[in-house]
Amino acid sequence: MASSRKRQGGVALARRAPPRERESEMRVMLSRAMPAIERRLAGAFTGEEMVALVMTQLRRNAALLECSGASILGSVFEASQLRLRFDSVLGHAYLVPFKREATLIVGYRGMITLATRAASVSAVWARTVYERDRFDVEEGDKPRLSHRPTMGRDRGNPVAAYGCFRMKDGFIRTRIIPWWEILEIRDKILSRRRSSDTPWKSDIEPMAWKTAIRRELKYVPLAAADLRAVVRDEYIDAGVTANMATVATEAVEAGEIDAEIVESVPAIDEPEAPSDAPETDPTDSASGGDPPGLPKDF
Repeated sequence: MASSRKRQGGVALARRAPPRERESEMRVMLSRAMPAIERRLAGAFTGEEMVALVMTQLRRNAALLECSGASILGSVFEASQLRLRFDSVLGHAYLVPFKREATLIVGYRGMITLATRAASVSAVWARTVYERDRFDVEEGDKPRLSHRPTMGRDRGNPVAAYGCFRMKDGFIRTRIIPWWEILEIRDKILSRRRSSDTPWKSDIEPMAWKTAIRRELKYVPLAAADLRAVVRDEYIDAGVTANMATVATEAVEAGEIDAEIVESVPAIDEPEAPSDAPETDPTDSASGGDPPGLPKDF
């Protein structure tokens, strides 16, 4: 076990350990937290399934094994509360490392799942617009969107993504995002991730659809937990770090889980930078600083 620990800035850190040892520690931590996971899942699927999905994520992305157990556990608690699976095939949710902290990223199908839970929504869809498509938009008191995709092999470059909601009263809500803005979001996300294993790199089109759906979803009545996930995801895209460890801490404060379980797997201690290494601006996105201000269009 990675029992050799030190503290840096009040945060417990562990010495680097073999991947199998870290996997074992994470599995034990998740197993001990199983009752709290099961309560959040509320029968949607089993806690054993959730732990198996998380362990698959950890094996696929070694950078996650260096993250704090508290951030992993917090992400699992949040995904369980939302009843979303960490499954790259389903695209419900992803575990993505940021420095030594794991972050829950809701996927395209996960965002659709949250949207269709709303009592006022009957259908949700999203599409990409390409240069050679016919695309007309009207805003104002009678908004309208018309999209006729080109059926040829070459549709040109993407120019926008949009999401649509058909409400049960017949009204259709739409949200359009130009592709240059999608690329800005992707670049910001990639510059802040410790690992390049993120859906923004491997599946940019579904993530663009998710972003369009999420921006409009803020204006649809949702359950409190679902709305919190939407807002948190908005902040992540804006470059503001989501501290998932606080979710685990809240569970400790509520008496759901022992603090010792949350603290049982500290983050891996990173090597100290050489003394002659250039200083970095703490507000620079590439160095992990959090930019001020609210997310765009919030």
